[in-house]
Amino acid sequence: MFLGSCCASAAVLTRQFGIALPASIFLLWVLSKERKTKAGFFITGLFLPGIAGLWQLLASGFTQPSWAQRSMVYQQLLYVSNYRTALGNIVWRPTATLHYLALFTLPLMAIALLGFVVESKQLFARYGTRRFLFENRQYILLAFSAYILFGIIYGHSVNHISVYMPYLPWDETLAAFGEIQRAGWTLVTSIGAVLYGYIFVQRYRTGWHETPTSERLLDLFTVLILAEHLVFAKFGDRYLLPLLPFAIVAVGRHVGSLLNRYAVPAFGVCVVMILVSAMWTRGILEQSEAMWTAAESVRRAGVEPPLIYSNYEWNFYNGLTDDYIADIGQSTLVKNYQDFWQRFVRDRKRYAEFLVTTSTARPGHKIVYESPYRDMFFHKRQMYAVEKTPGDADP
Repeated sequence: MFLGSCCASAAVLTRQFGIALPASIFLLWVLSKERKTKAGFFITGLFLPGIAGLWQLLASGFTQPSWAQRSMVYQQLLYVSNYRTALGNIVWRPTATLHYLALFTLPLMAIALLGFVVESKQLFARYGTRRFLFENRQYILLAFSAYILFGIIYGHSVNHISVYMPYLPWDETLAAFGEIQRAGWTLVTSIGAVLYGYIFVQRYRTGWHETPTSERLLDLFTVLILAEHLVFAKFGDRYLLPLLPFAIVAVGRHVGSLLNRYAVPAFGVCVVMILVSAMWTRGILEQSEAMWTAAESVRRAGVEPPLIYSNYEWNFYNGLTDDYIADIGQSTLVKNYQDFWQRFVRDRKRYAEFLVTTSTARPGHKIVYESPYRDMFFHKRQMYAVEKTPGDADP
């Protein structure tokens, strides 16, 4: 428990969302039948993350908030003051969450779908049409199907997002696909979203206290961090990663016998997904490293960072946010970050004297540095640091 407490403290200190961890431990202690006999055990788990949570809230959040924290509080107050939008998103966001949990766990979703088909055939053969609809709890599937469809329609009509995946910022991989491919991914994730909703409901059919203590802690943490994301002003795909352990455990428990029966194919699919993910991640990291190297070569030559435009990692590390705060004033709070992205960042790129790019096709650009790298498929590519023509204000 002490090692877990250290890890929980690190999570809390990384992001304030991590406060859900000590809160879930405390709730598990309160709800446990052994809360008196295991008081020392739970206190050990609560002490360090509790201290970290208090420090996040009091020392950094309330007494010495940064400009970003003050702006985020301001944005949050504006968000909840529009109660119709806030309440509508509380209803809509779980539908998007189910889509992304299915997307993040595709191999497991495929096995769960296979298990559902096999189970349905067996029940249909045993009970016939009428009893099959009740015994297989088709009404749960119908309810979740209607809910997922509602989420797609609501997101398009009210939040003005596409009917096709992706529904959330910030990764643009799916957004780069064509409409047909995106429609296909949306169909796959919609099926997975309905199936996962069904499985999550089935998980508690026999009662929550029947689940092991460790899984009850996971359940409480998932509920609390999901509640944080339902009411928070910002909502993106990366925020859903802490929900993955619950999805994997819940679906894995549901299809446990099938995982044993099809262990080799399941293992093979997971290995393929891990390899593809590793290749994709390596390609992104190597491209980012090449951009960083190219920008650093220009900076080391004596050029000031505001005159260089590279990838976001390099730009932010070299004071892009500080320059923006200096531009608008430390006391100015922003309703959103559109001014930052649509004015300041675009102007920084437009008026930069040096650009880091994969293309050298623009007339008048002089290559000052080349940084080779290999993409996801190990094809050799080049990243260029180019000097723009004097007076060229177009990137």
